[in-house]
Amino acid sequence: MFKKLPPAPPMLSLEEILADMETFKAEKPEVPETRCLEETENVSLDDWWKLFETFLKDVEHLKDVRTRLEELRNHLQEKNHRIKAKSAEIHEQIDKNLEEVSLFEEEIKIKAER
Repeated sequence: MFKKLPPAPPMLSLEEILADMETFKAEKPEVPETRCLEETENVSLDDWWKLFETFLKDVEHLKDVRTRLEELRNHLQEKNHRIKAKSAEIHEQIDKNLEEVSLFEEEIKIKAER
């Protein structure tokens, strides 16, 4: 009544599975970019998908650009804060040095008057 089935193939080891995964590469066929459709009434499904795929690529590209711009903006703000802090530090040091020089000049005047 029941047919006898052949034995199941042996299970692959983890190493064999990982080796297979390294050699496996799924490639999506290249779709030519379509930015606009000449005929909007009778659009073929293929043309519609080409336009859609182009739109998705553009959206991904814009996301990448926005991310990069944010990274650069943050980097510039960080540099600006560092520059301002260093500038304040330098101004403090200049003021301190000017104060020391003026005190030194006063000391020289007092000694010269004696």
